[in-house]
Amino acid sequence: MRFSFVLSPEWSWKETLGLFRQAEAVGFERILYGDHLLPMGGDIDGPVQEGWSILAAVAATVPRVRVGASVICNNFRNPALLAKMAATVDQISGGRLSLGLGVGWYEQEHSAYGYGFPSAGERFRQLEESIQIVQSLFANRRTTFNGAHYQVTDAPLFPKPVQSPLPIFIGARKPKGMKLAARYAQEWNTTDFNWIVEQQGNELPEVMRTFHQACADEGRDVASIEASTLAFFAFEGDPGAGQAEFYRKHRGQLPVVGDGNTLCKAVERVEAAGFSQICVCSVTLGVGYDDIRRGMERFMTEVGARFA
Repeated sequence: MRFSFVLSPEWSWKETLGLFRQAEAVGFERILYGDHLLPMGGDIDGPVQEGWSILAAVAATVPRVRVGASVICNNFRNPALLAKMAATVDQISGGRLSLGLGVGWYEQEHSAYGYGFPSAGERFRQLEESIQIVQSLFANRRTTFNGAHYQVTDAPLFPKPVQSPLPIFIGARKPKGMKLAARYAQEWNTTDFNWIVEQQGNELPEVMRTFHQACADEGRDVASIEASTLAFFAFEGDPGAGQAEFYRKHRGQLPVVGDGNTLCKAVERVEAAGFSQICVCSVTLGVGYDDIRRGMERFMTEVGARFA
């Protein structure tokens, strides 16, 4: 089992850099950053950093771990420009970018910044065209694409990414998104993690069964796609446990709360279900900056080290 550290975009640049450097120091394999334009709930006047600017800066200043977004909102950037940005960050990082893509869900930030927010089906069709353009630009000398949503004419992309292919992961918890992951991605990431707490038996969780079916429908070997899941972990009695209760009560998201052994048993269930990477969210590891630093160190000492 491998572990990524996921940070929301409300932190200052100095705090973001400090937390990501700590994540690297304690042994997280990958650091992921939220791609949002507004705070998620509550006061929309709060600070939010722009995701790709942060990724470029982190790629240059945190030297070893993989970097990426969890996940890039397709609506915010033209896909040809997105491909150029991704190739640039992969060059800056020396080949450490994971390109996470999704359709977006936070309607308020779309309307606030003047982006359309069509139906989920339409957003998935847009995302599929974007992926086709991005992958073509990475692989080919020139790309021409005439889709229903995006058009590219004889477009080059140089320099190419360092990685070939540059790994794409698609964030999806519903069948339409899973189908795109099965068709195009090197990794599928889901935010459907309540089963970790609710399901105690050995039965394959529904979200994984659905993904297996998507792979079968696309003729793709499920073993050829890494499966990762977002998850909330909190140590009982730590400040993050109170935050975990907030997410459980007000957002319906079930964190794993307990001591190191309890958290390890949850990780074992995730591994048994076929996932090979867990994306650990900062929001329940602590409340303040120092709390989160201590929380991630404790997590990797008491949990991550057992799965090394």
